[in-house]
Amino acid sequence: AVVSTQSTGTLAKKREAKNKATLQGKADRVAQCDEDIRFWEGKVEKCQEDFEVISKNLKEEIRIFEEIWVRDIKESAISYFQKLIDCENQIVGHWKEFLPEAKIIN
Repeated sequence: AVVSTQSTGTLAKKREAKNKATLQGKADRVAQCDEDIRFWEGKVEKCQEDFEVISKNLKEEIRIFEEIWVRDIKESAISYFQKLIDCENQIVGHWKEFLPEAKIIN
């Protein structure tokens, strides 16, 4: 974005220089300004295209990251709760084993 801003600023200055040269009737300077303007228009266009490509790629990478992250979190949560249920079932089993002994104590 900084390069594009600089390029856009330079392009504006070149256009101003052309207008000034045109008003002053300096044909050779106008021709040079036209050449400079074409160069900087190309530079601005290239910066814009690069920005759009980078933005598109970045959005795609973020989308992929979010999909993977969501999937991994979901899998981790399911695994955690399954292990928690298994532990709870083991605790219930131990209490069932202990119940006859607890009745004897009373």
